[in-house]
Order: sequence, then C-alpha cells, then structure tokens
Amino acid sequence: MLWPIVACYAYFTVAAEICPAQTDFWFLFHRQHKLDESLAYQQFSANVGEEESWINEKNTLVGSDDYGDTLAAVQVRQLSHLI
Repeated sequence: MLWPIVACYAYFTVAAEICPAQTDFWFLFHRQHKLDESLAYQQFSANVGEEESWINEKNTLVGSDDYGDTLAAVQVRQLSHLI
C-alpha cells in the first residue's frame, strides 16, 4: 500500500513547484498589462499637451489686431493661418 502515498507525495511536490510558477506568471502578466495602460496614458497626456500648445499658438494669431501694413505682411499673416 505504499503506492498511493508515493503518488500523493509526488503530486503535491509537483503541484507545489507549478503553483508558484503560475502565480509568478499571472503577476507578471498583470504587471505588463498595467505598464501598457500606463504607457498609453502617458502618450495620451503628451499628445494633449501638444494639442493645447498648438491651440494656444493659433489663438494668439487669431486674436491679433495686426492685419499687416503692406501686401507682403498680409500674405505672411494669411500663410501663418493656413499652417
């Protein structure tokens, strides 16, 4: 009757070695997911900052009362609004 005891011991020995590996895998998988989400948020925040600076730059151009004194100055103003 030694066989069930040996089989049971072998099963628990292997299970004890596999469970920490599975736990480590799920921990790392969850951590990678959180890092990916954090990267996406940081990229989004950087893009929002760029868009805000672009809007502020265009607001200063639109809010200006300087329409240009010469034809060349007017054309430069028109080009700055197109860009």
